[in-house]
Amino acid sequence: MAHAPVVVFVFKRAEHTRALVASLRSNPEEPRTPVYVYCDGPRSAADVAGVEATRDAVRRSGLSDLTIIERDRNLGLAASVIEGVSRVCHDHGRVIVLEDDLIVAPTFLEYMNGALDRYRDAEQVYAISGFMYPVRPPPSVDAVFLPFISSWGWATWQRAWAAFDASASGYARLRRNAWERRRFDLGWSYPFFDMLEEQRWGENDSWAIRWYLSVFQRNGLALFPGRSLVENHGFGADATHCAGDAPVAARSSMSSFRVRRWPQTTVDRAVLRDVRRLLASENGFFKMLTDRWYRRARRRWPALRW
Repeated sequence: MAHAPVVVFVFKRAEHTRALVASLRSNPEEPRTPVYVYCDGPRSAADVAGVEATRDAVRRSGLSDLTIIERDRNLGLAASVIEGVSRVCHDHGRVIVLEDDLIVAPTFLEYMNGALDRYRDAEQVYAISGFMYPVRPPPSVDAVFLPFISSWGWATWQRAWAAFDASASGYARLRRNAWERRRFDLGWSYPFFDMLEEQRWGENDSWAIRWYLSVFQRNGLALFPGRSLVENHGFGADATHCAGDAPVAARSSMSSFRVRRWPQTTVDRAVLRDVRRLLASENGFFKMLTDRWYRRARRRWPALRW
């Protein structure tokens, strides 16, 4: 089967874009891989120089099979991702998705193409993740299935992406059902439901939380490698969506790991337990409850500052 296309989303960070492109070109499969780069437009005059420098970096990237889509106006990350993934999935039947703040291993495309081929007809599998949390790898296989998605270097098929619900219609069910909210939050280890509420209130522009909800409603699975093939370099003062230091759960070091032993399509409970513990180490039930109360109070009384 032909190599899956890669779609890359960039904005105004030229150095990040150059680093991503260099890592992508380190993959032996790159010369035979169609790459679509979506360049979002500036939000204001202050963004113009960064946007132009980033576009110049893309034009000079040396990628072998490159298509560049340059926006005249700023769509924002969510709208850009939804449109770009939908278009490339429609045209190719599957897609590998990257953002400009990621670095990928030389074995990233090998893993992605292998997983997309192997699980293309597995209806319960909705996504392939290139990122893996810094937890102990499983002893018997080189990858695991978990009941949630990652947005840091991932892939999907048209048959799975067709389930994406941009309106997040499943929100009402979660709002009514505490047990379902607990399951959505991985046993109260991470505030996914709060992220969903923030998206509903216009406080974030997350496509990923809506994609997770779409998969969650169908009891879907995502494949994760035993060791991370992706590093996220997007945290920091210049980040659009990830200001501040990287959380512990995001501090995976990329490795040139190869997946040879593919798992059956069932959740690895031991790895899920370890991921939940890692996430809960910086979140946890009481912190999530306090943060949730604070956000709701701010929505009800916007003048509050403390």
